[in-house]
Amino acid sequence: MVDDNGKREMLLNEIRGLVQAEGCPYLVQWYAGFVSWRTSAVHVALEFMDLGSLADLKKRLEGKGVPTSHLSCITMQIMQGLHHLHAKDRKSVV
Repeated sequence: MVDDNGKREMLLNEIRGLVQAEGCPYLVQWYAGFVSWRTSAVHVALEFMDLGSLADLKKRLEGKGVPTSHLSCITMQIMQGLHHLHAKDRKSVV
């Protein structure tokens, strides 16, 4: 439930970011969102990340550290995702 104006604005900003990620293979995709009339809770449907999060990777490695090859791949994907968002942002300003 998002009754607080500050929290509501944060949620809307997150949703805007998810919508801007559309079509980028390096960013989680947004499918839908709705508010429950019964509870006023906000529900968001996102792409399933079958390999998990970075926190999941850290757990699987049991404190051994992430291999350099993984780090370079993760970094490349983050940079591609940021590039996509910045390109979309520039287009919406023009």
